[in-house]
Amino acid sequence: MKLTTFLVLFLLLAVSCVMTSAFADERKVIPSIALQQEYNDNVYFSAHSRDADFISTVSPALELLNNTERLQAGLKMQLDSAYYHDNSNLDSTDQDYSGSLRYAVSSQANLFTSAGYRRDSRVDREFNQTGFLLGAVTRDRYNYRLGGDYALSEAMRAQLQYTFAGDYYESSAYSDFKSHDLSLMISRDLSEMISRTIGRVNLGMTKYDSQGSQVTNYSGTIGAERSLDERFSVFADLGLRFTRSAFDSTHLVPSGIPFVFFVVPYEEHAEGAGISGQAGMTYNGELNNAKLVLSHGVTAASGRNGTVERTAVQANIGRRLNETSRIGFSAGYTLNKSTQDELGAAATDESSLWLQPKILYALTDQVAVETSYNYAQLINRQADTDACRNLVLLRLIFQYPLFE
Repeated sequence: MKLTTFLVLFLLLAVSCVMTSAFADERKVIPSIALQQEYNDNVYFSAHSRDADFISTVSPALELLNNTERLQAGLKMQLDSAYYHDNSNLDSTDQDYSGSLRYAVSSQANLFTSAGYRRDSRVDREFNQTGFLLGAVTRDRYNYRLGGDYALSEAMRAQLQYTFAGDYYESSAYSDFKSHDLSLMISRDLSEMISRTIGRVNLGMTKYDSQGSQVTNYSGTIGAERSLDERFSVFADLGLRFTRSAFDSTHLVPSGIPFVFFVVPYEEHAEGAGISGQAGMTYNGELNNAKLVLSHGVTAASGRNGTVERTAVQANIGRRLNETSRIGFSAGYTLNKSTQDELGAAATDESSLWLQPKILYALTDQVAVETSYNYAQLINRQADTDACRNLVLLRLIFQYPLFE
């Protein structure tokens, strides 16, 4: 059913993209292919033994864009075929399909939707985003989004959206999960009181379902974003969250016969509260750009039974050296914590750190070379383990946009 639903939504986006092509102000077809070579000194990200390997990846992709005065539509399809020199059992072909559509109903109202499907299997597939490691298990990930925004006045706007996400694993050792998120944001231009400032209120409810657990998180934040000048801006949203949890559990009940007990299932409930929000800054200059974001809140723990309270810091810095080359540096730190039977079926206490400098050089308008180094570390205080990994990457990218 989940695959059928995705295919229906994806085909609707594809049909919309194609049907608007005849009226498009801008239409692009962008085929591309990337050839990537990695050296990974800890393929399994193990804390006990280090298994190094060379990994070759071929990534063909196709992107379609159709934009009119009122509609923006896009589709992207990509395959990542990875080949390991020594660990051939890890060879795989990951798939990634996504589409989005935004339509201006009027000068005041917009509707938007998107759908995505990804099939992946790399151990470190989401480490930089979540701080979690997964084994070499195949996962199917689905996501859908539907929403709209409306101008309540010249200074005030409201946005309502619903998002579904689901992860499904080909191994009983991992917990499938799905989430339903409903959010409302109201923003207002505060320039009359504070120059170049927009204030906003966010209200949200997210329900996470995994095997044997259900977690519902309610959150509300109030914040603002201010442009200090044309290049530099700061933002902050701070509020509270309230969480209700239910977990399947068992206990022993005496049977009336000495030394004989019955295992009786029951549902355990818990509640919790805390702080939720984010803060950060962005800088976009002629040669330099930078972004720093600090966030904290309850989020899904893919593959695990329940959720976690996540604190994360992410930074990105870039500089354009000349017309053909750029350098960049990215870093992230994540702390995932949960107590047993409050946010997760098992306690979690893990911190992760990663650093990545990179260089991008454009050989021509269609061909570019990228090289980077990535250091990553994961500390699991529950298991008392400390794992690290070094990865060196060289990528050749070729794309040839087609315009009509």
